[in-house]
Amino acid sequence: MKNEQGKFGFIDEAGTLVIPCVWQRVFTFSEDLAAVQDSSGKWGYINRNGELVIPCRWVSARSFTRGTAAVEDAAGVFYHIDQQGNSQPLSFLRRLLGWIWPDETK
Repeated sequence: MKNEQGKFGFIDEAGTLVIPCVWQRVFTFSEDLAAVQDSSGKWGYINRNGELVIPCRWVSARSFTRGTAAVEDAAGVFYHIDQQGNSQPLSFLRRLLGWIWPDETK
């Protein structure tokens, strides 16, 4: 949901605000995490309780699928991150071909 100040938060099925509208942009929840953009323009991830579980340090972020998400740092390097925020560089070939899951390319 978007408030009058242009900030985003989340409501439940009944329309009750459950996560305050403090984010510049948000993605929907995927695998119980949602990518959120803070006021500095950096992306991180919150859980369904609204707790920031992966700090906002990425310049771009994607939703989690099969346990990982793609993110980009300020230097333009792409990474896979897991749900604990551990990162591994994403190879050029994977970026060129689009999103390919790590276990499919081993």
